[in-house]
Amino acid sequence: MERLLFNVFGFIVLSICWAQTEEGQTSGHLAISTLMYGPYTSNRHVAIAAFQTFNGSTNLSMTNYIGFSSSYRHSIMSLVADVNRKKLYAVDRYMAAIYVLSNFTADQAISSSSWSLLHTGVSRGSVKLAVDWISNNLYWSDPMYRWIAVQSLDNYGMFKILFHTNLEFPLGIAVDPNHNILFWADAGSTPKIERSTLTGANRRVIVAKGILYPTAIVVDVTSSKIFWTDAIRDTVEMATFTGLGRKIVRRLSHTFFYDIALFQDTIFVTALSLKNKNEIIIMNKTTGDLDNNRPRFYLTNPDVSLDVIAVSVVSQATQPLITDHCASNLCSDICVSGPTGYDCLCREGFLLQDGECVEDAGPVHRGLVWSTPTEICVADIRGINRHDRYIGSNKTCKYGVGNAISYVVVDSHGRKIIYADTYSVKAMNVDDMSMVLLSIGETGTCIGAKENHIGLGKYGSSHKQIALHTNWSTILTT
Repeated sequence: MERLLFNVFGFIVLSICWAQTEEGQTSGHLAISTLMYGPYTSNRHVAIAAFQTFNGSTNLSMTNYIGFSSSYRHSIMSLVADVNRKKLYAVDRYMAAIYVLSNFTADQAISSSSWSLLHTGVSRGSVKLAVDWISNNLYWSDPMYRWIAVQSLDNYGMFKILFHTNLEFPLGIAVDPNHNILFWADAGSTPKIERSTLTGANRRVIVAKGILYPTAIVVDVTSSKIFWTDAIRDTVEMATFTGLGRKIVRRLSHTFFYDIALFQDTIFVTALSLKNKNEIIIMNKTTGDLDNNRPRFYLTNPDVSLDVIAVSVVSQATQPLITDHCASNLCSDICVSGPTGYDCLCREGFLLQDGECVEDAGPVHRGLVWSTPTEICVADIRGINRHDRYIGSNKTCKYGVGNAISYVVVDSHGRKIIYADTYSVKAMNVDDMSMVLLSIGETGTCIGAKENHIGLGKYGSSHKQIALHTNWSTILTT
């Protein structure tokens, strides 16, 4: 019922809350994350700024700071708000997790204790977020794990990896629920911008030439255009949803653009600097002219210097409402609202068959594989950052399979775990942990094993070996 009421009254809220004080003048809020790592000076990890734009001039004023009350370090690399549901989502690189702040409204103070953990198991790379404010789903791009994922915000823990092939370094991500489109930018060796539906269907490349290192992307719902930043070309650029009508909005030499946000005719981009403070640059989305009043600004306060990193507009005007077909559905895991109905997606490791989600026995499960000298264990990949929930009581181990296991490698496509045990190399099936014949033996001692190693970094472990079982065959050793 609550979701149905949100559907009915959302249009009314939109019409009365978008401030437009006089012709040509609009207002909203910015949510700005900082590179302040620790719980210092009142935990100012996110800054809220009110702004007004009029004839190419923007006035800004800081209204609030939001932080984490815990004693842990925090580094917010991306954030996005669902204005109508009063939620603020943030990626914490230091904690390698996604958090949600409930009861969030940009124009009033909020207790830092309202933060709660939403998803563990993201990498410590530059993970970016995008929210589907219609279906109530959260999307993210993970450049270190090389995938695009989605999680239901109605059903806790229901997440799915939409894309994991033909991705090298996905950085930017954006959604347009009104047109059922997902966009992302890949800054790998073949840089490009791609799009699909919100369920991952109809994937195609829309920008592939004249692009070097796209770092962020944002959607202009009203004009059906995308805007993105390219940190090597030093540009802010735009194109239609199909990649046509491409245009350089602004080129600023020696500027490393990291994030981008859009409000009406105004673009906000964050620029990183090794020598000076990171800054937010404001420009017109059509002409590229820098703002007349505040072309650049920094964050400072008497206690600590705050370096900006991510920026997001908080305004109902940027999230227009349409019919939510997921308001009353029978999806058990993830629901995606479309133009005329809804589609059901199954959580990671499950497939939709005859309207039900059943476990997939194919080569797409993701997990952790590790060993002690005498056993091999597997667990949910989210155990990377949440040992108590996903490893402590939910691991599967095969005991007595070795005497001195020293190296472990995962054949994801063949669904086998291959490991070196003193004088031999052995293998077992991932699915049932049964041993399989692998007649490799040596008179000497095994000193290593590797298969298609990729540079994902290393994870500390008290176990002898730990490997990451993804769509690649790889081993991560301690």
